[in-house]
Amino acid sequence: MLSIVLLTFNRPELLPEAIESIDRQHISVPFEKVLVLNGSSFNPPILPDWKIHRIPKNVGNIGGQNEAIDQAWYDWVLFVSDDVRLRGTDCVETLW
Repeated sequence: MLSIVLLTFNRPELLPEAIESIDRQHISVPFEKVLVLNGSSFNPPILPDWKIHRIPKNVGNIGGQNEAIDQAWYDWVLFVSDDVRLRGTDCVETLW
């Protein structure tokens, strides 16, 4: 029902905290986590519970979001930029 999409462009130093803030969320609906590398030149960390999608060339923020929608399996999409941190463990649940 919910796809959580983390969009990044060449800022690997920001990913650990962003990923951790998503991973610690308690979510009561079916969900997936998608990391979208928008033209990024680095290799992402190994993330067993995440779907990784690489866009070969940076297509900008909105282009990256549109590409992410194409990759999302569910009807609802929550976009998170690499410099955003979800607070606590119930941020997504509260939004939902």
